[in-house]
Amino acid sequence: MADKLWISLIVTLLIALLFTISYLKWRKKGTILEAIIHSLFFALLMGVVVDLNQYVQYEIPFLLTVKWFLFGVIEFIFYGFILRFLYGKIRI
Repeated sequence: MADKLWISLIVTLLIALLFTISYLKWRKKGTILEAIIHSLFFALLMGVVVDLNQYVQYEIPFLLTVKWFLFGVIEFIFYGFILRFLYGKIRI
């Protein structure tokens, strides 16, 4: 498993890059509400692609899938706040 850790790191970097690019394309005024809405949209997308897919493929409890999804929503909202803060400091 450790020999494939690099794949997980690359996927994580790609997700961060896609999240950032989509935020920069999504935002209009750079408000916190825009960051939250974008984060919720991205979290929903990732929840379907990752969490729901794992629930279908593996024998895991549905409640665990829901908890993963809720944590993902909180995580992406946090990332949205970070991006909004950084965008306010660096004008592109």
